[in-house]
Amino acid sequence: MISRKERLPSSKSENLSILSTVKPYAFYFGILFVINVTNTNFEIIIKHRKMKNLILLTAFVFGFSAITVAQSDKITLSSESTPKMSLEKNSHDFGSIQEGVQATVTFTFKNTGNAPLVLNSVKASCGCTTPKWTKEPIAPGTEGVITAIYNSKGRPGNFTKTITVKHNGDGGTEFLTIRGVVDKVAVPLTPTVVAPSEQ
Repeated sequence: MISRKERLPSSKSENLSILSTVKPYAFYFGILFVINVTNTNFEIIIKHRKMKNLILLTAFVFGFSAITVAQSDKITLSSESTPKMSLEKNSHDFGSIQEGVQATVTFTFKNTGNAPLVLNSVKASCGCTTPKWTKEPIAPGTEGVITAIYNSKGRPGNFTKTITVKHNGDGGTEFLTIRGVVDKVAVPLTPTVVAPSEQ
């Protein structure tokens, strides 16, 4: 026969087991209770028409304020300092040129932005074209230039070359094009002198 002292530890362990099983659910029951009470109070408040109108008015005011703040942020972003490169033209046709001529054209541009414009790099599509450009920062409202020199020596026929301009302004890249036709120079004929034959 089992004594009472031996049965007590067993009943105590059973109680602890039950508590450990119920404990995780107590938290969820507490949350449900709070939600239920809050929901009930909210329904009581909504029943009063004046309070309902006040809540709607408050929501409208907060919504209008949020829209106003968003619009002011857009205005701030749009007014940020940004340089802008505006070219007078982006292509030039030399027409017909004689072989050996150094065909030169200057592209003029203006900084129509509100911050200094810097040309980071100016590269031609081949070694036959040499670009030169304004190296200093171009202040807003002032002009800069890019000069392209095409060496036509030994290059008869049609040509089209591209110059890529990288800058810190709006868009970041501009393309300039030069084209033309190189007329081959006729090689002068050297007369051949024939010595008279001796009799």
